[in-house]
Amino acid sequence: MKKTLLALSLILPSTAMAEISYQDILKDPDNVALNREYASERLQQGDPKAALAAIERVLVQQPTNLPARLLRARILMAMGSDLQARGELEALAILPLNEEISQEVSKMLAALDRRQSRWTSMANISFGYLDGDNVNSFPNSGQAELPQGTSDFVSSNGAREFDTPVSDEALTSSISLYTEYDLMNQAADKLFFSLNASEVFDSDTEFMEYTSFGFSAGAKLNRFGLSIIPSVSYAEIDSNTQPDTVFENIGLNISKSISAKTTLYTTLSANRRDYKTSADYPSADNSDTETLSASIGASIALGNRWRANLSASMQEVEADLAAAQYNSKDAQYISLSLQGMIAAGQIVTFAVRSGESDHDAPDSGAQRIREDDISAYSVNYQLMGEVLHPALSGFRLIAGYAKTETESNILQFDNDKKTKSLMVSYSKPF
Repeated sequence: MKKTLLALSLILPSTAMAEISYQDILKDPDNVALNREYASERLQQGDPKAALAAIERVLVQQPTNLPARLLRARILMAMGSDLQARGELEALAILPLNEEISQEVSKMLAALDRRQSRWTSMANISFGYLDGDNVNSFPNSGQAELPQGTSDFVSSNGAREFDTPVSDEALTSSISLYTEYDLMNQAADKLFFSLNASEVFDSDTEFMEYTSFGFSAGAKLNRFGLSIIPSVSYAEIDSNTQPDTVFENIGLNISKSISAKTTLYTTLSANRRDYKTSADYPSADNSDTETLSASIGASIALGNRWRANLSASMQEVEADLAAAQYNSKDAQYISLSLQGMIAAGQIVTFAVRSGESDHDAPDSGAQRIREDDISAYSVNYQLMGEVLHPALSGFRLIAGYAKTETESNILQFDNDKKTKSLMVSYSKPF
């Protein structure tokens, strides 16, 4: 893992060397192609003022350059200059345009219409396929993994309900609604709310099957040059083969852009996990826990197509019951991800995470302190539907692969879990 992180750290900075610098512009300020590329890069890297200056230089020489005028409107929208952006787009709309530019103008005018309202919303629906190996996580230990995290419950039949690895295939579906309310109509402060429901069904073994419902609420604030996002969330998961579970969370995210390329952030959260007892799981609440988490990280633009995220995080998990202190633990992780557009409408994300988890008290079965080394790898590919056909705008095809390896000083907790997924998603703003 250390070699992997070192190799990535050496590769990532070299990617940024291909971008156009302001010194390149100064050497050839009238170069139309150079200015257009520079404007696109600056816009993607969060510096719309520099992008606007570059595209204005293009339009001085080529006032009828329609793609440049469209880019100027997009830059004005990024700056919050909606009135100017609308004027540019309405002027374009009366011209004879090709189909691609005409559709883009219509989309941007619709986006401006939505931005005039204090309420903006996004609905999403998805359907997909899951294929997992060792989905019961730690089969020899009698412990299992819920859809939203590892559970240290012991099953009612002496911890032998799933004592061999379980592979499973299933279908999944979800629906969600996200909405924002602008407190001052296009000012920085907003409230947000979300609802989501999901289901995994028709599985081979029923182990992955569950239904969930959740909601969250929070605010997006800008104070002292910081972006501050406090939030609360609640979720319920009902499973056929594991205890029903309630998750409650309070979080705070703070970020600051220190340059056009780099944003620093920190996240704090407090989470409560409550397992419901039942006839099948009479001692499920032995595993109720409260978790405090903190992380710091940086998001760095690499050229005009790639972005890297590096973060370090800590967790402190405390069991509610004194008799279940073997569930209390401390964990530390370091994570690195790289996301980029490999072609128009095609986005790929690579991620690695490495860490360790040390329990506070001896495991109830092994009678010694459990220590785990955990490594996780994932790759995700997204294809935007409009790349295939304009009528597929809003659709995405998402393919993913994830692998988690756990090496423990207690053999029965060793784990090698792989999951493959394929999903179709549709999003609609309104």
